[in-house]
Amino acid sequence: MMVHRTPLVSVFVIVSSLLFTKIEGTVDSGFDRSPLEAQFSADPYVNDDKLQLVLNRQLQLVGCNFQLDSFSPGGKVSCYYCDLGTNVWNAQKQDPSVLPSFRDMLGISTHCDSHAYSFDLEELVEETQKYDSENGLFNGQYKGVIYNQPSSGSSVLTNAIIVGDANSRVYADHPAIVDLVNVCNDGAMDASLCDFDLQVAAMKDLLYLLSRTAPGEDNIYLKMIPSSAANMNVLRAALEGQDTKWVYVWRDADEILTKATERKYNSCLKNRNNPSKGLLRFVQDQGHQDLKALTDEEVCSAYYAYNHETAVNELSNEDPNTLFLNYESSIKSLFQSFYMPLFNHKTINDETS
Repeated sequence: MMVHRTPLVSVFVIVSSLLFTKIEGTVDSGFDRSPLEAQFSADPYVNDDKLQLVLNRQLQLVGCNFQLDSFSPGGKVSCYYCDLGTNVWNAQKQDPSVLPSFRDMLGISTHCDSHAYSFDLEELVEETQKYDSENGLFNGQYKGVIYNQPSSGSSVLTNAIIVGDANSRVYADHPAIVDLVNVCNDGAMDASLCDFDLQVAAMKDLLYLLSRTAPGEDNIYLKMIPSSAANMNVLRAALEGQDTKWVYVWRDADEILTKATERKYNSCLKNRNNPSKGLLRFVQDQGHQDLKALTDEEVCSAYYAYNHETAVNELSNEDPNTLFLNYESSIKSLFQSFYMPLFNHKTINDETS
């Protein structure tokens, strides 16, 4: 049966097929907490020096706030910390499918649910770098960044890394990283106030703070949300010169659209009235003024095609540190065998297969 596609839907299918042509032939628990306990939990650090708690790595960075002028000369970025809890990190390592994202981890943290301490990003980095240097403290290294299309199996890959690499720390959809990557392409941000070099400098500071992991967590992996693929140049510039693997997980365009449109609420539809600057330019290049008159399927197709095309243009399969993984051939069929060539660590434990 012939499937009729509107032009924008066809664009998404065509863009996805270009990626297949480009890479073809490459070898590549339970936490029970009452609402009252969460709402009225006392702060165990009320009398402590909060900066010292950060320096001692007792607290973790969980988010950042950006102003309209954060990436203009003299602009400021503030980030906030709380005690996520060793029990939360242990729960992620024990069964990552229960806590698939950093926001899920925040949701079960008693301290982070009620308390947070704000710091100036630039000033805090200066303090932590001085402290780490004076005390000979080791920071983790960024081994891999995973970008993905929706419903493409990236969580399977991330879970395999968490369980299979005992020396890892995995930040899955960390809000501070995601927000910083996307903020200047957001429709509400004035592009003239966003200096790319200042944005990258802020990302380098953020990555340093997140590299201050617990002892033994030498390997750091980042998993990004699908929309971040359109702005990966920020993270790539911040990690330039490091031996980091860049992974893009994708699947058949029709499957992605089917998965998206069968949901009761399609998050891609929010782009109809609030598109990013890049998405709006992409649609205008296709001959449309904006997304408001498009069908639901066209809005989602345009959104996915824009993210996908940007990722494919940014990455190169000729780069040995870049890997394109297809859901059908790499994630479903080669679950065990693709892990070792990805990050050059040991294979996954048998019990995770």
